[in-house]
Amino acid sequence: MRYLTVVLSAAYLASAPIADAQVLAPPAPNGQDFLINDLISSIENKDVAKYSNLLADDVKVYEGERLIADNKTSWMTQFGEPLAAAGVTYTIKSAYPSSGSLLTIEYFNSAGSWGNGPPSHCCWHYDAVSYTFVGGKIGEIHRLSGGQEDIISKK
Repeated sequence: MRYLTVVLSAAYLASAPIADAQVLAPPAPNGQDFLINDLISSIENKDVAKYSNLLADDVKVYEGERLIADNKTSWMTQFGEPLAAAGVTYTIKSAYPSSGSLLTIEYFNSAGSWGNGPPSHCCWHYDAVSYTFVGGKIGEIHRLSGGQEDIISKK
């Protein structure tokens, strides 16, 4: 009889919809929602000071697996000017938060050197970026270059 119960239980579980078996992500730690909102708004509004204030002094930034900055000063020297550049637009289309981290898809145009706004069909690139939060600051950034996409005409 015990064997029959186990077989019937296994058959029931195997036939259960996959959605029933999914585990929800843990809730974000207190304050992380504000950090995420500040991060997204600082990038989209090109607010270099606000963005810099979100970074830990010893932030580590990786491009792929290569370390490209090992502190805030080094990273802001590399990223601060492109973030503030006239004619360059940033937008975050997707953001996936989890406990202690955030994965984003960040789009930006590369038309800043043209002196004019970009044509609506041109020049958008994207990166997948993972942010890890430590003590209320961004402690690690992992950037993966995506490619180019026409996001404007897809709206």
